[in-house]
Amino acid sequence: MIAAAILVVVMTSSQTTVSTTDQSASNVKQCSLIQRRLLVSTENGGGTVRFRASGWESPPFKITKEPQVIVFPLPRSDSMPAPEDITIEGNATNIVLTR
Repeated sequence: MIAAAILVVVMTSSQTTVSTTDQSASNVKQCSLIQRRLLVSTENGGGTVRFRASGWESPPFKITKEPQVIVFPLPRSDSMPAPEDITIEGNATNIVLTR
């Protein structure tokens, strides 16, 4: 009876170890994707603009001296740079973009 209980405990703990190892291996294989985020502001003045990238068009943003976060919905790899053309349309001047 004791041997059977020990066998059950060993089998249960070894299954947990295997599944944890499998989960760690699958996490390593996954590529980490992030959304592109830019901060946009103007040095002086203001205006309204839209951003376009990869078929996506943003809602209009009123640009001020305070930085605003623009989030592009297309996920990107955090380790491999991917070139992407970003078009800014509108009537703002002296726009500052930062990451």
